[in-house]
Amino acid sequence: MFETVRLRGPVGSLLWGDDPTAVAAALGPWTATRGRNRRAWVLRATVRAVDTYRIRQVPLLFQARQAQRPFAHWLFPVVPQSVRVQGGALVANLGPPEG
Repeated sequence: MFETVRLRGPVGSLLWGDDPTAVAAALGPWTATRGRNRRAWVLRATVRAVDTYRIRQVPLLFQARQAQRPFAHWLFPVVPQSVRVQGGALVANLGPPEG
């Protein structure tokens, strides 16, 4: 089938738990890529703002709107301890999409 799957968008966020107001990181342009290992996704994003306390909490969820469906969104669990923020860039490992 596909060797690599890539999703991308203009904005997204990392949420702490299931509270949509508990934003751990506000993200600008992002890509989520799944390689040959069908369960492993990697998120790369530009960081707009980070809450230094919330970004270290568990569970974190990556959420972003789907451009082709205005009321739908992508939702991925973030693998614990995998978030790395350096300068204005964020990299994190994601689990399989939810919902």
